[in-house]
Amino acid sequence: MEGTDTPASMDVDDVDNLGQVIEQCKDYLASLKEFCQTMTEPFYILETIGQRERKEWHDLRGPRATASEAKSLIGLLSKRSTDNGKMNWLRRNVWGLDKEKIESLKAVQYGIENEPRAVAAYESDLRSRVELVKVAETGMWMKPMYYQLSCSPDGIVSYCDRDSTDNCSVLLEVKCLEVLKEIHPADFDKVLNKKQLASFCLKKVKGKIVLNRNHKFNYQIQMCMDLCEIYRCHFVVWSRKGIVILEIEYDDDFRAPKRQALIEAHRKIVIPEVVTKRAFRKLVPLVLDY
Repeated sequence: MEGTDTPASMDVDDVDNLGQVIEQCKDYLASLKEFCQTMTEPFYILETIGQRERKEWHDLRGPRATASEAKSLIGLLSKRSTDNGKMNWLRRNVWGLDKEKIESLKAVQYGIENEPRAVAAYESDLRSRVELVKVAETGMWMKPMYYQLSCSPDGIVSYCDRDSTDNCSVLLEVKCLEVLKEIHPADFDKVLNKKQLASFCLKKVKGKIVLNRNHKFNYQIQMCMDLCEIYRCHFVVWSRKGIVILEIEYDDDFRAPKRQALIEAHRKIVIPEVVTKRAFRKLVPLVLDY
């Protein structure tokens, strides 16, 4: 089956010309840096609003390390990572191959179809508590200092507290999880089994719902806050039965080492793939330290 095949052995041309490949990798990294050179602050690209519906969004995120895949990309550097796992990850996330199989999954379709309902429910809830609410659709963000990275938050929210005239800005990240579709998200611990709870995005600590710090969604949210320089995020978990809204604050103690690990994984794994297209050809991907 395409995308799950065992990668073929090393291509002799790539191995015999590693010096040339490394120079091409350096040149490609330089081109990513040059893309941001006229910017001094975080920015988003207008043509990427609409995100998965826009070709520009797919083209620009392919050669960059993205927030939604931050944890999985870092994991490719672990000793447990296999050639097959690297190849499949690169085919999906760099080249956009085999994604139709993932996007056709029932759980993924459920999330895509219900996201507008979740945003509307969130906006309604927020309007009941604050003033001048505006939820702005956005596209792909980058930060010149970390030109290898990108993120695509679900929205930028502005509002005023009722006891203040100050305008507040937060990021919005929305999740519609099929496993919770028939229950209120706050009751997740009543229906998930022990194994599911161990890897779930939410936890209860002394009766309070919190985001699982080691979950991929936390990696994603912390990276979005970092790149956008908006240091609060409303994390929304929605179902037909209700909504949970958590306010997540930026945690540099968590984020800083993850950022460095992500930049390293991008340099060693993603850039060599962009240059050699080995996973694209179902060959063993190169992992290069240069």
